[in-house]
Amino acid sequence: MADGDGYAFGNGGFAKAEMSLDSVARELGAHYYAGYRVELGMFALGAACEWPARHEYMSTWEDLKQEFRHGDQEAQTLAGLLRKTEDGYHTAESANARTVLAAVAESRESKPAEAPPYIDDFSDGLERPPFPWSPVVGAGVTAGGLATRFVVGYEKEEALLRAAKSRAAAWQNYGSGPLREQRLSKIAERSQATLRNLTYAKAFSYTAAAAGLAWISMVVPSDEDLDQAIAAWDSIAYYCGQVFGHDTRAVREAIAASWDGLAKDSADLRLVEFIAAGNHLTERTRRLSAALSGTVRDLDRIHLIALAFSGVSLAAIAAAGIAARFNPALRPVSEFLGTRLSSVILSCAQLAPAVAVGALAWYRLADASRPTTVGGREITGFRRP
Repeated sequence: MADGDGYAFGNGGFAKAEMSLDSVARELGAHYYAGYRVELGMFALGAACEWPARHEYMSTWEDLKQEFRHGDQEAQTLAGLLRKTEDGYHTAESANARTVLAAVAESRESKPAEAPPYIDDFSDGLERPPFPWSPVVGAGVTAGGLATRFVVGYEKEEALLRAAKSRAAAWQNYGSGPLREQRLSKIAERSQATLRNLTYAKAFSYTAAAAGLAWISMVVPSDEDLDQAIAAWDSIAYYCGQVFGHDTRAVREAIAASWDGLAKDSADLRLVEFIAAGNHLTERTRRLSAALSGTVRDLDRIHLIALAFSGVSLAAIAAAGIAARFNPALRPVSEFLGTRLSSVILSCAQLAPAVAVGALAWYRLADASRPTTVGGREITGFRRP
């Protein structure tokens, strides 16, 4: 949405507001079709987090997508209403509605110094790196055979992953600000490095093999899905602020002060209700962007712990295993270290899905559907009864 668009008032009265509403409808409609940017692909969080973490995330997106659709429809309806009554409302436009429109216009100017890339500006035709393994469902596939597939084609996968990282960096490396504190995910890089450590460790310790089998479900093929989704939500939140105001608190205060002076069933009231719903949607998109970014950061930390511990354990197990070849009495030492490694890896493999599901489920149940109270009135969204 261009910086000059928005809720104009004065001189043209609702005539300018009508043009702006047409623009707002297009903007909300564009976000409705942004699913290919914000949706997470299969195993974007790892097989262990695939369900219900991804399910919670996608259900939340479906809820918000419907809000964009209803917002698009309401903006078009309002634009049509104002076209029909333009002459009558040219001089009847209330001071209360003008106050709200002025607050939105001022709030839009409080934007961050640097705008994030618009969702449609992301490069098209990105080639997603393939899984470093090709799971085959069937009783004939053994766990050992599946683990082997992780290693096959690793060099090719690494090259594609580096290219994906470079493209993702171009989307997000645009400065810093309250909506842009996200950083590129390192989950795929760390999960695959941990798997390599575990693969090497099992050559010296049989008990370390259990850790490798457990970690298979935690491996993420690429960070591109996560990086793209975070960048897309950052963009959506920013451009919702461009429409309804970045300083949502100031807009809410103007709306609260204007409710009582608006005539019941007037176009003024309906327009202010629309802005209130947009203000609510802007805050929801910001909260979801923060929830996804926070979840990725938490998973990054868990994967970093697993990587660090597996690296240290690999060195110790390899040293003990090599020594045991000269002194068999040291064999129990390598097995003990392998058991300890397996315990830590199993704990991480259990913790990561719990963290992902907990964060996204909490957002969906306790935050996403939370209505906003403005001036004693409850705002739930664009949908009209």
